[in-house]
Amino acid sequence: MKFLRSGILLFGALCLVSCDNQQKNPQTDPQTMSWQEIEQSADGTTVQMLTWMGDAAINNYMTNYVAPTLLERYDIKLEMASVAGPRIVSFIMAEREAGKTVSEADMVWMAGRTSYQLRQLGELYGPFTDKLPSSQYINYQDPYIGWDYEIPLTGLQAPWGMGQFLLISDSARVANPPRNMAELEAWVKSNPGRFTLDAGFTTLAFLKALLVEVAGGRDVFSGGFHQDVYLEHSQKVWNYLNRIRPYMWRDGKAFPRSPAQMHQMFANGELDFTMSYNDGEADGKIASGLFADTVYGFSWEHGTPKNTHYLAIVKNAPNKAGAMVVINFLQSAEAQLEKLTSTWGDGSILDFKTLPSEQEQQFLTASTRHHAPKLADIEDRAFLELRPEYINKLYTDYLENFIRKGRVND
Repeated sequence: MKFLRSGILLFGALCLVSCDNQQKNPQTDPQTMSWQEIEQSADGTTVQMLTWMGDAAINNYMTNYVAPTLLERYDIKLEMASVAGPRIVSFIMAEREAGKTVSEADMVWMAGRTSYQLRQLGELYGPFTDKLPSSQYINYQDPYIGWDYEIPLTGLQAPWGMGQFLLISDSARVANPPRNMAELEAWVKSNPGRFTLDAGFTTLAFLKALLVEVAGGRDVFSGGFHQDVYLEHSQKVWNYLNRIRPYMWRDGKAFPRSPAQMHQMFANGELDFTMSYNDGEADGKIASGLFADTVYGFSWEHGTPKNTHYLAIVKNAPNKAGAMVVINFLQSAEAQLEKLTSTWGDGSILDFKTLPSEQEQQFLTASTRHHAPKLADIEDRAFLELRPEYINKLYTDYLENFIRKGRVND
């Protein structure tokens, strides 16, 4: 799998796969089929998934558990391409501009800004989630599940996992970590070069926490996007970051590109903090051997965003039935438990009390958090994601007002 200079992704032998999928089940809309018919239609096909592949634990789960299980159980071959975030939108738009009526992708992993853009463009298939047997075990009335960045799912997005943003440190280096902006500023100035931010989506979550803190609460940003509200409070964030910039790693003139790079710098002892949208990250990285067993996750005093990430089917996907079978499996209790207890440690989206009693007990007794607060202890510090308009503006301004005044490490 590789990109041409035009930026259009080519999957290996994908045209042959797409044609085979179409010939097997031409012009059949799964919405008109029973679940048994959907499974029969998906049998023996290939599903192409656009997904983030920037973490070894996630890649291991998908490559060594999900893909082999799908092949054995449903005779579905799952092929994954490392295309995520804005690149998904660019890929879909390139196909549209080229006049393609059949996509090279079947399904995508996404959340927030990406799902908002694809919905605005009308490039998602559905509604389809009510066809999935797994949906009976998901509480779509939970605001952290049924709304993606304040926008209702309307059957176009299938919940896959959930997490709350936490910071991460090491008790061998930092016994009492800063938990608010004033404490962080004092710590950074007393320990120059030991703290930084990355240029990616992880820091974006931290920026939301800072924005909510300076505004005095999440409710300030409810009820749609308000430019004046954003400008008033975001300026306080930029003033704060520029105040601590000279005391950051490399004098705030260089930044790690990704969370994976920042995790590695933390593990190597270059930094005393890293951060993650996965509240089980510390445990997972300790289990994988990257982090020392003195590492711990901790919450921000004024709250951090909690959200769900989703799976969706591309509007012009050639193998919609196959994608639905894959998504249903990924939402199953079996796959969700494996994901939760693996080194990924991603939170489950299932409503455990709706599961058969044996499966419910498996989730309730799964002990995966030893180096981070229990979920029940940080729930009161969680807040719903802001609307995409706030997030888009926040990230664009962050790059312009902060990152571009330095450089990004490759």
